Amino acid sequence: MSAAAASPIFFFRYLQMGLIAIATGLLLGACQGELVVDLGTSDTDAVEQAVLAVPSIDLLSSSGNVVNLDTDHTASFNLLNYSEGDTLRLISADTDDDDDFIGIRPRVDDTDAYVLTADGDRIPIDVFTQGDYATLSFSLDDTHSVALAMHLELRFSLIDRVDSLGVYQLLPVVRVVDADSAGTIEGTLADATIEDDDCHADRTLGTGVAIYLYAGSGITPTDYVDNGAVVSSTLPIGSASARHDDSSGDWSYRFDDVAPGTYTLALTCEADAEDPTASDGLNFIASADATVETAETTAVDF
Repeated sequence: MSAAAASPIFFFRYLQMGLIAIATGLLLGACQGELVVDLGTSDTDAVEQAVLAVPSIDLLSSSGNVVNLDTDHTASFNLLNYSEGDTLRLISADTDDDDDFIGIRPRVDDTDAYVLTADGDRIPIDVFTQGDYATLSFSLDDTHSVALAMHLELRFSLIDRVDSLGVYQLLPVVRVVDADSAGTIEGTLADATIEDDDCHADRTLGTGVAIYLYAGSGITPTDYVDNGAVVSSTLPIGSASARHDDSSGDWSYRFDDVAPGTYTLALTCEADAEDPTASDGLNFIASADATVETAETTAVDF
């Protein structure tokens, strides 16, 4: 075969190889990191429901830039449906926001937002501010995908302004952890503690009984105080209400989405008196240290 006859074949083959290379490059260039964010919440004695919308989240980059990402939840929902281990997936999407990030927070919409109290009263929620960023370092790029578990601490976020303003103000207090490394702390509470006269104080058994969680071991427990001017030096990072299992008769508590590390847990019977903007002088009747390992459950009983 002459060179002249062969040239179109070789040209076609080279063209074919070139197109494959271009297509491969385009596919590689289209690769994006995936971001998954799940939301859970802790409950509070103050309300039976807390209904609002979380239409977006903010990511804070290490350079100070803020990336706002839309969620699929522009409609209002009851936060308390996503407590006790249940979560709501806010975001699961590819993102081309390549950067190093140091914080995350939900952006809350208080349009038609309200709480429902134990007495059946429906009281509006007013978002006071969008709150501070929960701190966590993570990167998003073509090769990094991240799954985050974000937890809203409702007991520390809702401020009772019913008497003065006719609303509950919301200042979101959030913690966040890499979902793949998140651990759990759980345990039981002695019946004698719950039933003690000083604990139930003529209230329904279990009212006000909660475990507070502090980062670090050997922490002297205090209530949550952050009013802008005064901030407790040892703020609790979470709280978990006592829960009664009617079938077994046991009292228990549980913390989900806990980062690996050492913690102090403290038991109070006065959590229903928590005001996040004031020093309440809550009495803590017992405390214990705990160590959380990656993706493991730690048991601590009281």
